[in-house]
This record gives sequence, C-alpha cells and structure tokens, in this order.
Amino acid sequence: MDLEKTIKKIIKEYIKIDGNLYHSEKLFSAKAALIWIGENAKDKKSLNYYLTLLEKHLKNDITLYWEDGTVKIRKESIGG
Repeated sequence: MDLEKTIKKIIKEYIKIDGNLYHSEKLFSAKAALIWIGENAKDKKSLNYYLTLLEKHLKNDITLYWEDGTVKIRKESIGG
C-alpha cells in the first residue's frame, strides 16, 4: 500500500473541501491517526494494518481511541 495514494484516497472519500474549509465527521481523529501512523508504523506490514484500521474507522466500521499514546480499537465496535 502506497502511503501517498492512500492518504489521497482518504481525503477524496472522507473529506469534503469547500474553498479553504474542510468538512469531515472525523477530520481531527483522522489527522491524529495519520500523524500517529507516520510516527509508529515500523514497516510496510504495520503501515498497511494501521491504514486499514483508519479506513474502517472512517467508514464507521470500528471505533478507534487513544490510550497512553497508543491507538486502540474499542472492543464493542468489532463485529458489530
């Protein structure tokens, strides 16, 4: 998975741009997640994993949250 292509896809699908205004239900969590991913993905496999989680979060398939500086998945959101 190419990071640049994935970020462009996320922006295109989940962020509406109107002039200099950006609209997204989860804009701030997405930005925080991308920063965290950039700092913590150690290899291509972990990068793909984290980007997949972010996309699922943006689709409302799972809920991500931060605890002690780590991205976690809320268990109630898995499989439901």
